[in-house]
This record gives sequence, C-alpha cells and structure tokens, in this order.
Amino acid sequence: MQLWLGSLLALLSTALLPLLRVSAVLVTAPILGDFNVPARAKMLLAVTLALLVAPLHAPAPPVLTGAWWTAAFTEIAIGLLIGFTFKFIFEGIQMGAAVAAQASALSFGELASPNEVIPSGAIGSLYAILAILSFLSFNGHLLILKVLVTSFSGIADPLTLARSVLDFAAYVLIAGVLLAAPVIAALLGVHLAMGAVSKAAPALNLFAVGFPAALLIGLIAIGWSLNGLPGMVGSFTERAVAAASGAP
Repeated sequence: MQLWLGSLLALLSTALLPLLRVSAVLVTAPILGDFNVPARAKMLLAVTLALLVAPLHAPAPPVLTGAWWTAAFTEIAIGLLIGFTFKFIFEGIQMGAAVAAQASALSFGELASPNEVIPSGAIGSLYAILAILSFLSFNGHLLILKVLVTSFSGIADPLTLARSVLDFAAYVLIAGVLLAAPVIAALLGVHLAMGAVSKAAPALNLFAVGFPAALLIGLIAIGWSLNGLPGMVGSFTERAVAAASGAP
C-alpha cells in the first residue's frame, strides 16, 4: 500500500505541474480553447500533452509542499500568459471590426439584438471568420502547441514573459484600430462632402442621401481593408510566437 501510494505521489509530482501549464493554455488559447470544443476533448488533449512533455520539465519539488505550490502557481501563470498571447490576435482584430462597424453605421443591428455576443454584429463575425481561417492557414493552432512544448525548456522568468506579452498586446490593439483606418478615412470624406452639399443646397434631405452614401462607401472601404487581413494575421502570429517565447 505504501509502495503504491509512493508511486502515485511520484507520478503526480512529475506530471501534475506540466498538466497545470498545459490546461491553462488550452483554457485560454484561441481555437483549441473555444467553447465549441468539447470539454472531454480538452481534458484528453491536456493529459496527453502533459504526459508527453513531462520528461522536459525540471525536477518537481515534493507534492503539496510550499515550494510545490509556488511552482504550481508559476505553471498556471505561464500557461495563461501563453494562451492570452494568441488570444490577443483576435481581440485586436475584433476591436478594429467594432470601430469599422460603428463608423459605417453597420453596428445598428446591435440595438435590435442587445444579447449579441460580438459587439460589432455581422461585420465583427465576418472579420472573426476570416481571421480564424487565416490563423489556421498559417498553422497557428500548431504553433500554439509548439510554443507550449518549447516553453518547458525556454522560459525561465515569468516576469520577462509577462512584459513581452503586455508589449505584444499593446501592439495588437493599436494595429487592430489601424485596421479600421481606411473605413474611418473614407467616411470622414463622405461626411465632409455632405457638409459641403448641405451648404450649397440647404433644402436637400441629407439623411435620405447621406446615409445610403455612407453605407455604400463604408462597405467598399471594409471590403478593401479585408484584403490586408490575412497578412495582418500572419504578422500577428509571428509576433505572438516571439512574445509567448519570452523574446523582448
């Protein structure tokens, strides 16, 4: 009985810490951690990966000691940081989609559906679908697993990783807003033109003319901005791999 209990504790000491990091990544990472993925599939993948990467992990302290709990919280923190790094890719794009939809008045449907998950409505869904397809075309889901496996031998300081992830998050959010810059610029031109027309013809119904014009120009600008979305996702993915690896 004591031999069996000792073997079980040794197994927990070896595999439980890697399992905590792997589980934290699978909970927060895009695609792999999506709510549409069955929980049992996530658990099976987490246990399988933890057993595979356990030999790469540093020797673990005795289970349930103070040093072990410190190591456990460190593993969870590293896993969450890695997962959120790739999650920020889609958050930045969603922010750009929300700005573009609001600028072009295409988020008006949100007023009729306050329970909509994506704040930017149909435009946000379009951006999200194209971003997911681009991410998968770049093998982003495999890069997440690659970064996870290499993190057991490459990441030594969680604070350095946190600074790298925060820098990446700031870059992605700014770049996401710039994704909507063509839409904002085009609609600004439309509004300036409508202002000039209102001065020349005060009797003209600007709402009847300006709203369809802004809608049409907004759709054209959104379609033009979507051409650069795959390249932006590819650039974000490369930077996310570097940031999640702890690179400055």
